[in-house]
Amino acid sequence: MATQTPTTTRPANTPDAAGSGIRVRIAIGFTLIAIVASLVGLIASGGSYEPAPNGLPDSGPLVGWLLPVFGAIGFGAAMACIGWLLLAGFLDPSAGKKVVSKRGRAAMLRASGAAAIWCVISLIASVFTLANILGVDLATAAAPGTFTTYAWDVSDVRTLLISALLAAAVAIGAVLSVSLTGTTIWLALALVAVAAPSTAGHAVGLGDHGLALVNSVAHAVAATLWVGGLIALGATVWPKAQTVGVAAQRFGYLAIASVVILTASGVVNAYVRLGAPADLFTSGYGRLVVAKTLLLIALIATAAWIRRRLLPNLDGEQPRRTFAKVAALELTLMSIATGLGVALSLTAPTRVAVQFATQAEALLGFEFPAAPTVMSVVFGWDLD
Repeated sequence: MATQTPTTTRPANTPDAAGSGIRVRIAIGFTLIAIVASLVGLIASGGSYEPAPNGLPDSGPLVGWLLPVFGAIGFGAAMACIGWLLLAGFLDPSAGKKVVSKRGRAAMLRASGAAAIWCVISLIASVFTLANILGVDLATAAAPGTFTTYAWDVSDVRTLLISALLAAAVAIGAVLSVSLTGTTIWLALALVAVAAPSTAGHAVGLGDHGLALVNSVAHAVAATLWVGGLIALGATVWPKAQTVGVAAQRFGYLAIASVVILTASGVVNAYVRLGAPADLFTSGYGRLVVAKTLLLIALIATAAWIRRRLLPNLDGEQPRRTFAKVAALELTLMSIATGLGVALSLTAPTRVAVQFATQAEALLGFEFPAAPTVMSVVFGWDLD
């Protein structure tokens, strides 16, 4: 006589199911707001698509308007990927000494999915970027002959391809890894993938080459860690995670460091890319910088309020609900700032490009040094 084991079906409104729905809505909402903010920012700054004069090459409106869209989606996927890796390896208090917890393993799988999306979007963006730079239509840029000939020689496209390759490695590695060491490795690789596109762009020929590149990389990494960590942390609140207070405390230290770096890099960004202080208010690029600065001030005020009022007491149901609402506001502001960052990357700065005597110096971003001396060998180095 066979004994039938009764099966249990988890209702759709369980915490896990509700949490999954919230995570999807957070990702979609963040991306949509970032897309809208990037398009509005481009229009406000005067950097949006305009048809080229007759006789000049033009990539067309499809490339001009979709390029910032893919930029916003790519940033969103990168932030989600890094946020989930942060949760699995560093923020989750239930993780073991050598392996991730069950929640951490789920976060690793979500990070893998986000990295896969990031990889695909970076590949698509590389084709759009090549079309935009060459002034050709999308079909011509995507043709194997054109893409294989020019893609690796154009720095903006090359860095996107490197980012896509690293994101693919993270997507595969995050699925296979369960150790904290592996999680740390994939997080570091993801941060390199975020930094890669920041090494190309408008800052190359503006003077202060090394300062501009270091600033761009620091700004991108700090913003991604802050936003990604908040995305992952906010998603753990809705399923009523009992240890969210510990994770939030850990994230607080990372958030403080990110704010300091973002503030400093914002000042350096204005110095490197603006020709004069008045450009902050008289140019489209400057107005975007001002808008991002105001958003950063609002974010700092919100984060300070969370740290002082909410983090010390996150054990009850009502404090967690309050934290989730404030975190939603903070994520909204961050998504707008992300979109404006995409708009900034596609808007020409006002500082006049430096004219170098040789092509080699133009590629380096600074003049050749004089004949070496003992002092110049010891102290005459540039951070680049």
